[in-house]
Amino acid sequence: MYGGVYMLNKTAGTGQGTIWPNGLIGGFCIELHEPAPNSTFTYDVVMPEDAYNSFLGESIGTKKANYLSELWGRFFNPAWVGSGPFSVQQNSAAEAFATAVWEIIYEGLPTSPAGWDVTVDGTACSGGFRCEGANTALANSWLHSLTGCGPKADLRAFVYNGKQDYIVQVPEPATIALLGLGGVVSLLTRKNRRCGKGGCL
Repeated sequence: MYGGVYMLNKTAGTGQGTIWPNGLIGGFCIELHEPAPNSTFTYDVVMPEDAYNSFLGESIGTKKANYLSELWGRFFNPAWVGSGPFSVQQNSAAEAFATAVWEIIYEGLPTSPAGWDVTVDGTACSGGFRCEGANTALANSWLHSLTGCGPKADLRAFVYNGKQDYIVQVPEPATIALLGLGGVVSLLTRKNRRCGKGGCL
């Protein structure tokens, strides 16, 4: 898999889909087994906990959604998003962030955050995740620092059955005005701005 930020080109939207202006939105893949969109698709906007992963056969759920929110609130860097150019350090950090996201989604919940380890597939049977070739030490340090009490980002998931789903942040001014409304966004071909060989499922 390639890891890093996906730049999604929003072309239209309704309901919560209008929270984001048309144009590029930075997000992270939350469904490794699905292909990225290669033309315009209309995605539903849902809360992260309600995003269904067809490989795992379950939704992300509240606990994992809270981990994702804290991970984003503590460590997401807006400098990773845009048209670049990007430094080697920015690319490496964005790739590590994607790795941490996949660890949360595909692994079983540990008894404490110290139990996360992106280099080991710790989940028996279906599911599980491990990573090679990324900054795994950085990803693990971020995961180990999650306490449930850190800053939380307001996230949504863009979901489409048959294509990769993504988590994205809600822009600050729109957080209260459109909370709870359903909606869709139309997304054109993603541009993987920060690429490097990342994890494998």
